[in-house]
Amino acid sequence: MIRLVDVVKEFDGKRKVRALDGVSLEIDRGEMVALVGPSGSGKSTLLNLIGTLDRPTSGEIYIDGQKLSGLSDTELTLLCEGDMTFRAYDIDKFLAYIPHAEIVNGTRIVEQLRERRTQLTTFMYYGNFFVGKLLEAKHIGRGTFTDVGTTYKLCRNEALRRLLPHLNPAVNLEFNAHFLDVALARGFHIVECPVTFHNRVGASKGGNRSNWRALTVGLRMIAGLVAGWPARRK
Repeated sequence: MIRLVDVVKEFDGKRKVRALDGVSLEIDRGEMVALVGPSGSGKSTLLNLIGTLDRPTSGEIYIDGQKLSGLSDTELTLLCEGDMTFRAYDIDKFLAYIPHAEIVNGTRIVEQLRERRTQLTTFMYYGNFFVGKLLEAKHIGRGTFTDVGTTYKLCRNEALRRLLPHLNPAVNLEFNAHFLDVALARGFHIVECPVTFHNRVGASKGGNRSNWRALTVGLRMIAGLVAGWPARRK
């Protein structure tokens, strides 16, 4: 459910503009709502606030009972490789998705958002998609999953604290599939977010070095999903 209480949004400039003036509303889960009004009436501003792309000047916004103003940088952790394949401008997308989940997993499935030439070959692309669908089938009804190889994630720290003791750091290149599988098995809410994907800077040391290497990593992912992951050493 979405609830707004006396939300005000002002923009500073040559003169202060109040785009929203004390807006209060409630939208129940599953309810369809249309925002109608002339240009400049605050429709986009309101959607940006609800989508967490901006913050209100005053008032409160709640998503499923969670007060958005109560979220701080210390309550969220962004996981990302430093090889320039992912970019910071996708963080806004993650922030728009995080009110609906405990973990937002980036997905490179949208071809229009990928550079034409990356280390992700066609074989790797469809292999990754296949393993994602295997994960989805294993946890049927828990969500749609298309990418088990990306490291780009936004996580709630409270969720990470509960999840980390159940992850095995000895799992290497297939760790992302392990991460998602264990999180779903433990009841965490995960949603995918389409992200841009760029050619890497530097040589890959992981499963993207060659199709053969990717195949071996993919087979280990499948084995982990089907037969179980190695037990964590105590």
